[in-house]
Amino acid sequence: MKAVDKSTAADRGKSVMDNPCRMKLKLFLAMGFYERVRPGSNDLKSFERGFKRATRKLKAHKQFISGILCRNIEDDGKYVYFNYTVFNTYEQQGRFMHNDSWTDVVLASQGQEVINHQAGYVERRVIANTLIKPLPKTPLTETTVYLIVWSQVEDGLEDKIDVENSWRIWSGMECVRRQKVCQECGLRAVTLHKRTTTNGKYNYVSRFEFTKLGGRTKLGLEVLQKLRESAPTRGIKSRAALFRPIYVYT
Repeated sequence: MKAVDKSTAADRGKSVMDNPCRMKLKLFLAMGFYERVRPGSNDLKSFERGFKRATRKLKAHKQFISGILCRNIEDDGKYVYFNYTVFNTYEQQGRFMHNDSWTDVVLASQGQEVINHQAGYVERRVIANTLIKPLPKTPLTETTVYLIVWSQVEDGLEDKIDVENSWRIWSGMECVRRQKVCQECGLRAVTLHKRTTTNGKYNYVSRFEFTKLGGRTKLGLEVLQKLRESAPTRGIKSRAALFRPIYVYT
């Protein structure tokens, strides 16, 4: 992938993509990692129906823009679902308008027994082979698949090293970009997200967007395996999985 690294462009003069948080459009991204509580197919279908009901409340939120529910390609994955909802917080200076009653309705619709590791994030770095605009965040093609890397940073590590400037290594991005199949799979962009809320397990989430990977599961799993085999960085623990969009709500 012939990419333009928007993070290093800061040394040559800032552009709007150097730090997406400074864009006129400020985005808050609510991400959820859903553990497989009951592996039965009926329970999964029940969850999906409940999630779709919950989106009615999500879309009523005055800051809502769009959202995606994705399902893990691997049957035995730690998280069977990954959810990614985008909110516009420009008028509130980047602040998401949280409402406990609204959250309760959403959780009730999704199912009380579902374990969801959810947190709020902002975009910190973007590397792309084309000009990436702040929106849309929905899949560009019917064959879009996301490779998601979630990372936990050891307490105090960010005081010792510049974690964000070394993210290409610990996220596995450099490893992925070296794979020859990436162009064939349509690797369009890689985005680093940083957690801004106190809740949630993961400090950072990296999203690799492949626009031609649908139906090419074998190729995707090869890329995923290479990433998993890449040398881990001391103090940062990361895991990764491939997710296919199954429901887009706007």
